Amino acid sequence: MKNLYLLIFFTLVTLGAAAQDNFPQPYEIKADTEANTHLDNKYWQMLEDPSGKLTIRQVSCPAYDNKFRHAAKGENDISVAVNPYWLRYSFKNTLTHTVKLTIPEGVLYAWLYIPQPGNQWKELTNGDFFPWSKRSGLKRSIQFLVEIKPGEQLRLYERDVCDLSLSNQTGIGVDFGFADAVVKRAYLQDLGNNGWYALGWSLVGLLMLATLFNFLFYKAVRENVYLWFAFYLLSLVLYLILASGNELLFKEYRLAYYNSIQWLGVGNTLAFSYFVRYFLATPVYTPKWDRILKAMIYLEMIATVAFNYGYYLPRQFHLATGIGCLVINIAFAPLFLGTLIFYRRKRYLSQKLSVYALAPIQLSYALDVILSGIISFYFYLGLDTSPFLVPDEFAQAIGALAIVWTVAIFLWILFKRFNDTQKKLLHASLEKERIAKEKEIERAQLIEKQKIELEKEVENRTAELKQSLEDLKSTQTQLIQREKMASLGELTAGIAHEIQNPLNFVNNFSEVSVELLDEMDGQLDKGDIQEAKTIGADLKQNLQKIQHHGKRADFIVKGMLEHSRTNTGEKQLTDMNVLCDEFLKLSYHGLRAKDKSFNAEMMTHFDPKLPKVNVSQQDMGRVMLNLFNNAFYAVNQKQKIAGADYKPEVTVTTFAPPSGGWGVTVKDNGIGIPDAIKEKIMQPFFTTKPTGEGTGLGLSLTYDMVVKGHGGSITLDSKDGGGAEFTVSFPLNN
Repeated sequence: MKNLYLLIFFTLVTLGAAAQDNFPQPYEIKADTEANTHLDNKYWQMLEDPSGKLTIRQVSCPAYDNKFRHAAKGENDISVAVNPYWLRYSFKNTLTHTVKLTIPEGVLYAWLYIPQPGNQWKELTNGDFFPWSKRSGLKRSIQFLVEIKPGEQLRLYERDVCDLSLSNQTGIGVDFGFADAVVKRAYLQDLGNNGWYALGWSLVGLLMLATLFNFLFYKAVRENVYLWFAFYLLSLVLYLILASGNELLFKEYRLAYYNSIQWLGVGNTLAFSYFVRYFLATPVYTPKWDRILKAMIYLEMIATVAFNYGYYLPRQFHLATGIGCLVINIAFAPLFLGTLIFYRRKRYLSQKLSVYALAPIQLSYALDVILSGIISFYFYLGLDTSPFLVPDEFAQAIGALAIVWTVAIFLWILFKRFNDTQKKLLHASLEKERIAKEKEIERAQLIEKQKIELEKEVENRTAELKQSLEDLKSTQTQLIQREKMASLGELTAGIAHEIQNPLNFVNNFSEVSVELLDEMDGQLDKGDIQEAKTIGADLKQNLQKIQHHGKRADFIVKGMLEHSRTNTGEKQLTDMNVLCDEFLKLSYHGLRAKDKSFNAEMMTHFDPKLPKVNVSQQDMGRVMLNLFNNAFYAVNQKQKIAGADYKPEVTVTTFAPPSGGWGVTVKDNGIGIPDAIKEKIMQPFFTTKPTGEGTGLGLSLTYDMVVKGHGGSITLDSKDGGGAEFTVSFPLNN
């Protein structure tokens, strides 16, 4: 059984070895000093992968051995119409030391597979679209690095994605070199390119300076020509920065780098085209032609984007898109060049110079478009494009010189234009200033004339106002006197009614006292001393009552006299409970004297602890009288319109809060005060009473006496139809 297994094993090995007989013969390495060598087609083979799904284990198995093919006889490379594809080749090291083989990759994605023990494979990745961190070997020069020991033969498989299109891939082959030579050549090339790098970064600095100046020009004069030229220069700056430092800026984002380059190209073309339009003022001079130019600009933008991203389309659509874009690109350059030649006939020097400024860049652009078209045409047909390839150094030098020439001339033109604009603006400013000064002089003269007229008019108006003010003061004095007389009349009527009571008592007790004297004389004549003493005691009691009511009448008379005197502002200690009680009755009887049918319930809540306060009795009497009169008037008015169930009530409360001071509250259940007039009732001459019943000075005088005369405050709480409550409060020092 063991011998059977060995037989099967050797049979499989033999079959496997037989299946690999089609593998290309190995290239023998006899020297390792070359930096780049093209491998002859007999040493490598290619396999197309239309599905893009083949793996290393599939393509390395015997079933795919005969599917790999060599280039045609007499050719050193292969053209294919599929992407990706596989390559296989082998190297044999005949030297006595280990060699470091490099395999450069000029494709987007490449995978290199190196066989390992145990039928395993080591995978290396490289390519322009691979991020820096995923590249193997020499990352900057994009080359695989493979070590081959002395006498070792190494078979390699390579999977490539050339680009994103589905068109023919031309020039597919295998190149190789050796690490020491590659590094040495790259170092020497870097030394040789230092001059180009210095020139490129110097150009970047100049363009950035020019960009800044044009932005400043735009900010100063607000002309779009400077703005679009600044955008054009800025796009060139960004392009040069990206082109010079792409490995530093986009190490990990290669697709973003290429997209940025593409969109910068679109923005550059757009900015340059709009700059030319505004520079030549085509919307002003040739509006119809300007519409054609704008249409071509947008077509150029669309064509550029379509061409750059048309790789994702099927091959036939990509081909059609490429042809359409080529036609638009070829037509775009002559269109602008023709516009410049047409404007060369204009009389302005700047427009003539613009033709010479743009000629190099337009010619280089046209040449680039033509060469690109030929290369694309040959590329799609699978023909050799090498005769039409221009060296990068030559193309860069021509492009840089054209840009410098264009930018330098246009900077001079725009600077001269800016200078001329500044002169025009200065001249316009001086002219505007002169006109403004003339207008200022005319306005000053007019103002002086109007001033004299106004002074005369002011004098006349002042005289009229003085006369009006005197008339107003006279009228106000009369109205105030009228209010005082009306108040005095009401007070007099109340006093007359009030004084009648003590006088009646005096008269009655006087008559009774006379009768008692006669009776006492009779008892004395009879000798009844005891009865005479009893009558004398009654007589004494009557005299005391006469004295009491006489003093009451005296107090009423004195109060009337004090009310009628001119206010001296003299303050004295006063019992506000007594004062409120007296004037409440006076107000009530005053209203009763006018209307005998009026009745109201008077309720008093006098604080017994209220101390005597230092006030002007005359002023405070008027304050209380005005508040009582308003309260009785309100309940009287409501009694006239309310039903029989309505009972007029007026409540007077005195209080002395713990915090100090004192106050009086007058509350009624009358008609109330609407919200709309609450703020007006304290104003002079404002009244809600009918004409002839009030002057509107009562509450105004009350406010002045409370607030200005005694430093107090007066508040109101009322609702329309729900009564009113006035609260008069005074500070502690009163």
